Amino acid sequence: MVSAAAAKRKITLAEELTEIREDSGRSRAEMSRLSGVAESFIAFFEGEAPKGVTSDIYARNRLRDYCKFLGLDAEKTTNRYRLEREVRRVIVSPVGVRSNRRHPLTAVPSSRLLVTPKIIKAALMLLAAAGLGAYFIFAAQQMVSPPQVVVSSPEDGLVTYEKTLVVEGSTEREVSLLINGKPVNIDSEGNFNDRLDLHDGLNVIEVVATKKHGKETRVTRRIIVEPRERPTAVLESFLDVQ
Repeated sequence: MVSAAAAKRKITLAEELTEIREDSGRSRAEMSRLSGVAESFIAFFEGEAPKGVTSDIYARNRLRDYCKFLGLDAEKTTNRYRLEREVRRVIVSPVGVRSNRRHPLTAVPSSRLLVTPKIIKAALMLLAAAGLGAYFIFAAQQMVSPPQVVVSSPEDGLVTYEKTLVVEGSTEREVSLLINGKPVNIDSEGNFNDRLDLHDGLNVIEVVATKKHGKETRVTRRIIVEPRERPTAVLESFLDVQ
């Protein structure tokens, strides 16, 4: 499902995904509704940088879902996505440019080089101690801080006619997760999903992630289900008009 313009020239994946969507005549919001992928991720795949979206394993999983909806090869597309992001990080040095600066070691007289093995050993020990201390500080912060939870679907304030929907997102693997009080499994990558039954009117969905030491994070989604018009009501309205 590649556009004719994309086939004639080399373009980035972001440009290709943008052209596919624009050729379909749909907005990002429409593509999000049809594919089940959050609009912020679609914007991210098209080259923008929405707040709160980063290039991680969860983003690649959402890209696979979006590729399946578009009819693209999910594996090839995600490999291309990863390769293009790596290429953008590479800083290419100018070719053929020579520097007239002398090497730092050749510019300093040997009599001024006072770095001895004892100093090197002491510096390495100091670095090791600093690294160990930083690790313990990081581990302590992880223990006392509440877990991170991202609910990618549904969006808060969604209005729908459907009586069921899938709640999905990601969190830390070593947590207990409840959705409206029901325990939900978390996979090895921290992703979760669960299908809920809804009723007409306002539905409140509460996702609670709890660490072993009691710290918890709550994410709430409010969903409104509009009742479908019943055939009998339609018939009665038609007869009243007659």
